Amino acid sequence: MNKIVAILTVAAVASFFASCGDSETNASNGPQTDKASRDSSKDETGVVGVETADDLPNCTTKREGETFFVEEEDASYVCEDGKWNRKEVPENEADTFDDLPNCTAKRDGDVYFVKEEDANYACENGKWNSVDGTDENEDDDDTPNSSSNESSSSSSSRTRSSSSSHTQSSSGEGCSTIIGGNSSSSTEAVSSPSCGNSFVTWNGGEGLEQVKTYCGNDTKTFGYWWGTNDNCDGGQSNITWPVAKGNDYDVNSLAPIIAECSGICGTANLDAGTLTYEPFVAIGFNIVGETAAGNPTPAAGDASAWGGVCIFYSSTIAARLELSQGDAGNARLKNGPPYVDLPKGTNKVFDFAWSDFAMPDWAIDQSGITLSGEQAAKTLVALRIKFQGSPGSYTFNIMSIGAMGGGCKTSSGSLPIPSNDGGNGGT
Repeated sequence: MNKIVAILTVAAVASFFASCGDSETNASNGPQTDKASRDSSKDETGVVGVETADDLPNCTTKREGETFFVEEEDASYVCEDGKWNRKEVPENEADTFDDLPNCTAKRDGDVYFVKEEDANYACENGKWNSVDGTDENEDDDDTPNSSSNESSSSSSSRTRSSSSSHTQSSSGEGCSTIIGGNSSSSTEAVSSPSCGNSFVTWNGGEGLEQVKTYCGNDTKTFGYWWGTNDNCDGGQSNITWPVAKGNDYDVNSLAPIIAECSGICGTANLDAGTLTYEPFVAIGFNIVGETAAGNPTPAAGDASAWGGVCIFYSSTIAARLELSQGDAGNARLKNGPPYVDLPKGTNKVFDFAWSDFAMPDWAIDQSGITLSGEQAAKTLVALRIKFQGSPGSYTFNIMSIGAMGGGCKTSSGSLPIPSNDGGNGGT
């Protein structure tokens, strides 16, 4: 009888191991590693989190020095000399309010000390509130209305938006979740080389994925289209592409969309989720691109010589063309960089001079800064087209863009009719 039990036990164990798949670590670490891989997740700092200490994988030589966060104990464990050693989580603190992490559901109830203000802030219902007597979410007469840009309510509600630590290298500025594209634009601009008159007008009908600003550097990362949305602030907006994105070189490439629509086209699905402002999606491209190989920080360029921007587009929702100054630059402007309105309509063509761009009044009031379009052009990080408004679905197609007087074409492109199998925009 004992022999039968032993045989059954061995068979059960063998069956369990066989069901664990063929991941790299299963062969040596068994089911504990597999469970950790299923139950773990990474936060914005790259630290892996697991629910309990029992979920920690084996502390192998390969994992030496790695840190895992155990949620049940609110503590970190470091793999050292073959075993997991508990390290207490340091006190939550930030140098400035802008350094606070996103107030997410996972952080609800957490309290952070902001050194610059000598004050404590608690994460409550998606917003940071002062626990020293001042409710930073209280509305006042200076609060911008819902028609302002994606972070207009951030300054009044003190809601932290995502920055470089929350976005992939190909995301757009500010609160944004990557939905397509392959050029970094998520952090502060660091230089402003002169762009000269080199901007070659981009026409989607020519099928080129890269906008040839020729204001780049050796990285040659300028001009690649990307998309962003409001998900990091609690929105659920996304873009449905008419065909699946990606090619043999990059899974996020928008080249198939350009080929399909003779432009950058899609359906903007605006869903407020838990937002306190109107939902949005945006598309754009960087003027210079990455600072250097290995440094994805986008550089700013001096685009003064362009004189402005021409654009040819169709859209069923009014939009804005913004002169993005990068995350840090936009934050100083309370996320209200200079812009011009793009009215809804079919085959709309405009030539905008830099002097046509202006900051919204609420951003000037809140930031105490007035940055003109001419000034913004000297430190331009990206051109960004934002679709923001009431929840719903709206179609758009950006068919041509270039320097002012660049002759944006008016003879190609059409509003997209999204298919059911191409909608990978919000993932």
